[in-house]
Amino acid sequence: MEENSNLLLVLWLVELLTLGYSYIYLVVTYGDLKPQGSLYDFAVTIYSYDRPRLLNRLLLDILEQEQLLVIRKRRLFLQIVDDNSIGCHDVHYWRSQKSENVNDFYQVNSKEQLLGLPCTFPSRLFGVLETLEGTLDWQIWISKRHFGKHEHWKMVRRAFETLKDVHSTFYVFLQDDMRICCQFFDRAQMFWSLIEDRYKMTLSLHCDNNRVNYSGWTMLNSTQKHRAVVLSGWVESSNFLCESRFLEWMNYTFPMVNPSRWYRRKYASSGVGETLSNLLYRAGYSMYRTSHSLLYHCRARDSKMHPVIRKEELLETFAFIDGDVVGSRMELECVTVTCSMASTWPRTQLLYDSLYSLAPQIDIIYLYLNDYEHIPSFLHVDFVQIVSCPESSDLGDIGKFYVTPHADYHFTLDDDIIYPWDFVMEMISCYTSLPQPALLGVHGVMLDQEKLFRQDYFQSRTVISLEMAVPCPCQVNILGTGAMLYQPRSFNIPKEIFIEKNMADIYIAILAKSRNINLFIVNRSSYWLTEQRKDDIPSIYEDFIRNGQKRRKITKMLREFMPWKCSHTDNLSVCCFTQS
Repeated sequence: MEENSNLLLVLWLVELLTLGYSYIYLVVTYGDLKPQGSLYDFAVTIYSYDRPRLLNRLLLDILEQEQLLVIRKRRLFLQIVDDNSIGCHDVHYWRSQKSENVNDFYQVNSKEQLLGLPCTFPSRLFGVLETLEGTLDWQIWISKRHFGKHEHWKMVRRAFETLKDVHSTFYVFLQDDMRICCQFFDRAQMFWSLIEDRYKMTLSLHCDNNRVNYSGWTMLNSTQKHRAVVLSGWVESSNFLCESRFLEWMNYTFPMVNPSRWYRRKYASSGVGETLSNLLYRAGYSMYRTSHSLLYHCRARDSKMHPVIRKEELLETFAFIDGDVVGSRMELECVTVTCSMASTWPRTQLLYDSLYSLAPQIDIIYLYLNDYEHIPSFLHVDFVQIVSCPESSDLGDIGKFYVTPHADYHFTLDDDIIYPWDFVMEMISCYTSLPQPALLGVHGVMLDQEKLFRQDYFQSRTVISLEMAVPCPCQVNILGTGAMLYQPRSFNIPKEIFIEKNMADIYIAILAKSRNINLFIVNRSSYWLTEQRKDDIPSIYEDFIRNGQKRRKITKMLREFMPWKCSHTDNLSVCCFTQS
């Protein structure tokens, strides 16, 4: 079996070399296949919705390869068409959207323009803008409302319309949860050049396992025309390459998809790929796909457009050209990051400021609302999921643990803290350097066991507060759950451990100790996190100070679980973890 695999690998490498030489011959014979008057070599369009971290990862891939294109004096243009990831709410648009020639999109070319939009969370795209700033020629289009799959054709129409003024040799359309292979642009151009068919119109650059022999839209059976390409008979709404001839034939627009499509088929797709495929097929044009995928689909189980179907029907990449090992590495770089938070009604404004700082860094925020009179309008965005409990309206800090997360990394956070732009990145980076399993926080407590045996808990501890600088990861006994990171697959937190509210830090410390899991504080500068305060809202700590009964209860609980590791109060460096 292993010998057969090695033989197939050798044959594929020989084939790639053969294709490479064929492409070199074409370039030498006919030039670089760049039509006269083309300003760009490639114009890339990315359709995006509510996945800023994945979008940013794809942009980094493109920019890395763009540097190689620049060296060879080749130019790249990029545009993003976003389906209102930032919560736009333009009242004038809603009143006039049924009028003819109404503009459904905002154009953004700078952070200042983004901040000027009537949107709730423009910060959702801050990371994307920082990545693009000062790089290639780019533009972003943001829809004034969320179109979803039923009106995805409007996203495609906008992309086609705006490309009328972008003169390029090739046009590439991608979705935001894709990763590109090594030498993506050269390979895509090479495979296109090898298709000797004057009726060729599109070349799909990705195929999932379910569509290797797919012929559903046009009933045209897939035919291997060359070792590198397949005459497929279909094209999707994205993940394909074409020339300007395709856009000209489409008249730089896209027809409306009939809403009756979903009357009896609730889970039917957007209809864009089916419409494109049938239009091209009926006109006698050819649609191809590469035999090996030049794109890798991250998070095959997740879908913004088809969340229900995707749980049962995975879109796993078929035959990724760079191999399974590289694909697995790409998957690891696209980890899911979620957080949970509990909030109280008097902290509504503090909550918004906290969410604003987290918006570009987190995939999903699970929010428990304690005693809220109503749900504030700024929470009506898809990346914030409101959770509620039928048993109680006020769970205190237990609300942070009401949802069982399934992400790769999960944070528990507080509603009165502003988190820095690099919070998630630095926390995960530190976490992966620690001996596992572990929990990581930003502030915490070291206990003095001798004092704890005789005195009150609050008189027996050394607090590593947000104001302090921590030179290296430091082991503690108790973590503040207002900024805590863990991996749900290695540390599950049952809700049953929380007997009394506003004592989550203590319960988590005891649970971790019972499982022999170490707690660490991240290395950081002083005031890395900013704690917001409202004078008229007492903190949990202030409630503890006034509540003697609860203080005695905590002291008793901690004594029952002695001894505690890393019990020290004088020298912080004693408990610092140094990676060997």
